[in-house]
Amino acid sequence: MRIVLALAVLCLIGAQARASKPIAWTMKGCVAGGVFYSIDKDSAARVNTMAGKSLDVSKLESKYIEVDGLLYPGDYFAPGDKPPVVKRDCTADDRRAIEYAKAFDLRMQAGRLPADKLDEAIKLVDASIAVVQPADCDTFIDRAHLYAKKNELAASARDVGILETRKCRFRGALNWLLLQELGNELRTRNAGNLAVRALTLARANCDADICRPGIEKDLAAAKAAATKK
Repeated sequence: MRIVLALAVLCLIGAQARASKPIAWTMKGCVAGGVFYSIDKDSAARVNTMAGKSLDVSKLESKYIEVDGLLYPGDYFAPGDKPPVVKRDCTADDRRAIEYAKAFDLRMQAGRLPADKLDEAIKLVDASIAVVQPADCDTFIDRAHLYAKKNELAASARDVGILETRKCRFRGALNWLLLQELGNELRTRNAGNLAVRALTLARANCDADICRPGIEKDLAAAKAAATKK
């Protein structure tokens, strides 16, 4: 599903850059709920360890630690022989970043559900929004798309309004691919004006030739459909 691919793009943060071969790496982050999360500024991600290379953090709750090891393709981490080094207590900013990581995981779960599980997907996205406030803006694109698929256009329009006014966690840009897919879904629902709004947002958040021609084409089609109504 393309929506899962688009969501996965957001998962790439500096502390877990993909490698073509194993590289020496010091994983830095916090332990919360018995889980080790890498922290990179205001972003966090659950650390995935290689099979047979588990890391015992059971006694390091709420500690910011550093662990030396190897980072493998796919962002799998193999801790070395040295024990984790405790650097400090986790800060409020660390904990907030982890909450956003948990919210993102719920979005990913929703995106993986089959197409006939729209109600279950909406529940997961609602749960993601409830984890931490303000919720990431792209979460509202997800929900608007799910509502559009259910033909609940008023609910979809409310989420588009949230995006237009940025009453969400805006981090410099919205996901243009998700917005383009939302706009095209709305076109299939004969919601031309709402499709124009979504595609206008997509265009505003696309700053490369790879996306601009396709969005312009879709936006022109949506405007034409809206004019006919």
